[in-house]
Amino acid sequence: MAAKNVGDAVELDGFTGRVKEVFRSTVKQADGEGLTSLKAGTVFYGLAGTNEFNALQARWNGEGISYYRGQVTTDKKVEARFSTGK
Repeated sequence: MAAKNVGDAVELDGFTGRVKEVFRSTVKQADGEGLTSLKAGTVFYGLAGTNEFNALQARWNGEGISYYRGQVTTDKKVEARFSTGK
């Protein structure tokens, strides 16, 4: 993936939006089935992007790229999903 900065346009697998965050992450620990390729110390670079309706998170290193797309929602809607009814 080409170098991106906050505010740049991003296009990935049908997603078009703007970069909201650029980050670097290091795996500290990974437990669970299907996570054996995530070794402690592995470094990833990534970005988070949004458009009017969707969100994108992508991270990559020399081994490949992973990305996730979803719908943008408000804080109130997320809180309502986790609240316990009275």
